[in-house]
Amino acid sequence: MHESLIAADAHGQGLRSLRAPAASPVLGPSPDGADLTLSLECRLDKHARNGERHDVTIHRDWRVTTPHDLEAERIAAAFGAYTSCLSLVEETVPALRDAMPWIARATSAAPHRHGKHRWRLPAATHVNGCCRDRTFANLADAISHPYQVSHLTRRWKAPAWQVTAVITAASARWKAWNQERATLLDAGRFVRGADGVESLWALGVRAEDVVELAAPLQLVADPLPVPYFTHARHGRVDLEWVSAVVAGRPDANFAAWLVGLGRRFRRTDPQAWRHWLEFGLSLEDVMYAVENAGPPEVVREIAATTGWSLSLAARTWLDWVRVRCRPTLSHFEFIARRGMAHSVPSNTAIERAYELAAAHHTDIDVSSPEQRTEVAVMLTLLGTVAEVVFEVEQGTHTVKQLDSTRKETP
Repeated sequence: MHESLIAADAHGQGLRSLRAPAASPVLGPSPDGADLTLSLECRLDKHARNGERHDVTIHRDWRVTTPHDLEAERIAAAFGAYTSCLSLVEETVPALRDAMPWIARATSAAPHRHGKHRWRLPAATHVNGCCRDRTFANLADAISHPYQVSHLTRRWKAPAWQVTAVITAASARWKAWNQERATLLDAGRFVRGADGVESLWALGVRAEDVVELAAPLQLVADPLPVPYFTHARHGRVDLEWVSAVVAGRPDANFAAWLVGLGRRFRRTDPQAWRHWLEFGLSLEDVMYAVENAGPPEVVREIAATTGWSLSLAARTWLDWVRVRCRPTLSHFEFIARRGMAHSVPSNTAIERAYELAAAHHTDIDVSSPEQRTEVAVMLTLLGTVAEVVFEVEQGTHTVKQLDSTRKETP
């Protein structure tokens, strides 16, 4: 048996001497630092369709052992001879090593989002005529592409049949190892679905990742959906923030939804999320409230002033915020007294009433959010834009004045 004197460069930039530098940990062809031995055809003609089989071993440090004297075969190749074992050492094993982080689901190998629903490979992986300008709609396709035969043979010019053989052997070994690790770690109990761990492997998430990513959510009793793990693994998620928010609603589906949010939400206050969640709002309403509705304490103040439930107070407050108005507690007292909690006017109606009111009363400032809110609440209480304009013409341009006027009217 003979060992090659050549090993593939880890970044696919040609060939280097026998061993990688000791200071750089090497990701080998097989898990747990094991060698990868496989039976491979030995073809003596570049155009041959088959050949005699023999074992070859790809060692953990990427040396290759074959039954041949490869140095002698290099000399013969210089005079026109061909052996596929030489191609194995100089082209195919470097291609395998290049693809190894993706086959092993190493943390350094991950696509990134391109837009909302697509994925793109890191620039170092791109190959002209293959994936340089390509995006992937499917995460599994993005994960597997760097070790597809078509990709590797463009990148390394290695024989397709040989690349297929070594990639298949290495992929099967790493996948089996992941299943072994999943059993040992009992990773399956954290993932929803009988085939959850296997599905996650196809999406670039290892058994160890499953356990690590589930650890911050110990308050969630049920198994987590597959999308939770893919977002957490590939989305640069702050799991401490997720854990703090999920404490307010320890639900597996909520956790999966939360990790899929954009990065801007991860700068919001987890306590604010927890308070808004307590009001029984939909997740979309909570998300809107955290970004736009201010401190959640206002809901409790509204409920105390009006006698409404916290849920009704929260929904009504958000309805007003959505039309760019922030009524005071006095306003809500007037609204509650009239039984008009659900009568929030449309933004179009508010704009029309405000525009006409400002045209009839010079004291109404079109740049004032407070006065815009006054007009909007008057519109709620009166019901029509015409009624608002009539009251403004009579000199009434605040809710308090309107309330006094109505009390004085027999």
